[in-house]
Formats: sequence, structure tokens, C-alpha cells
Amino acid sequence: MNEQHLQDVIRQGGLKVTPQRLVLLREIMAYGHLGVDDLFSRAQTHFPSISLATIYKNLHTLSDNGILREIPLPGQRSVYELAHEEHIHYVCMNCGTVHDLPADMEAIARTVREQTGADFQSIRITVGGACPDGCPDHDDHAHHPVAHAG
Repeated sequence: MNEQHLQDVIRQGGLKVTPQRLVLLREIMAYGHLGVDDLFSRAQTHFPSISLATIYKNLHTLSDNGILREIPLPGQRSVYELAHEEHIHYVCMNCGTVHDLPADMEAIARTVREQTGADFQSIRITVGGACPDGCPDHDDHAHHPVAHAG
């Protein structure tokens, strides 16, 4: 996604394009899943005086407008990702690495509807386990570890 496309995504969400929103989207796009603390420190490299409140406000605004998705993680702080097709999140409970797994979410929705008769708006599935080959070295941030909530 280039800069113009990011601006278009923000506008399509009904929002004003700001440098702070662009930085947040660029960082999340680069790393896949990032928590508030990581986004705050990365944004400070571009805007040294940015506040944590500004980060939270923009994350909530971008999420409320369908541009970002907050992913609550069991026993850990939430992370954010670009909103795109529904999928399953696999989280390593040791290092916090979050992986996206493709899934037939329509089939899952049909099964839930058939078994419960419930009408629902969305499905969020998070599976916890351990990295199958051991926890990766996170220096390259290919998959970013999530700080454990305290």
C-alpha cells in the first residue's frame, strides 16, 4: 500500500487525513500487529511531542470507522491490525507472537447459526498455543511480541 492508498483508506472511512493517522497505519501495515506501547514509541520517532492520549484517540477513531481492528488477546494487551478479511488469530502464549490464519469464516458462522439460532454481527476467534518451532527471534519484528498485561 502506498501513501496515496493509505490516504484514500482514511478518507473512505469518513475521516480527515492527518500525519499521525498515516504514521499509525504505516507502522501497523509494516509489522502486522502492534500494541499501543509499540505504536506510541514508533510515533514518537516522527512526532516527539505526541501524547499517548493522541495514540489512543486515533486508534479508537480508526477502529470505529472500520480501518483498524482491535484484537483482544487472552492474558495480554490488545494489538491492532488493518481491517481486512476475517481470519483466525493464533497467539503464542509464551512470546506473544500473533499469526493470521485464513479460515472459512462463513462456514463457521453457518455452524454457529445452526447450533444456536443466534443472529450475530461478527466472529472473532483467537487460538492460543506455543510457537511450533520455538519462539522466533523478534529483532526483525516479523511478528511482534505482545507485552503481557500486568
